[in-house]
Amino acid sequence: RECNTDYKVPDTGFTIEKGTQILVSTRGLHNDPDLYPEPEKFIPERFSKENRMNIKPCTYMPFGEGQRACIGQRFAKVVMKVGISTFLRNYEIHSTPVTPYPVQFEPKNMLTTELGFCRL
Repeated sequence: RECNTDYKVPDTGFTIEKGTQILVSTRGLHNDPDLYPEPEKFIPERFSKENRMNIKPCTYMPFGEGQRACIGQRFAKVVMKVGISTFLRNYEIHSTPVTPYPVQFEPKNMLTTELGFCRL
């Protein structure tokens, strides 16, 4: 995205100047405890139909948002569901004594990159 007007960030002395390229950190949004209490916990109910009205707009956007949202979103979700269900049907997943918890992410990368790696 590109800032189309100068924008003073509230409660700071920082101004984002017109023309500045901006990247929204979805990892930052999705792990913000003000938006999602206990973000590191697996709580699937937070995305249930009954709870969708409690999610603030544009705070959960794994496929982007608006006119530039990923056009393959529905297809990607189906492929992931089939892939995960096939994997879980054929394999068991266990942690090991060297499995880091919680997972630490590389802070210098804009995309989510784990500091370690996963061995299968």
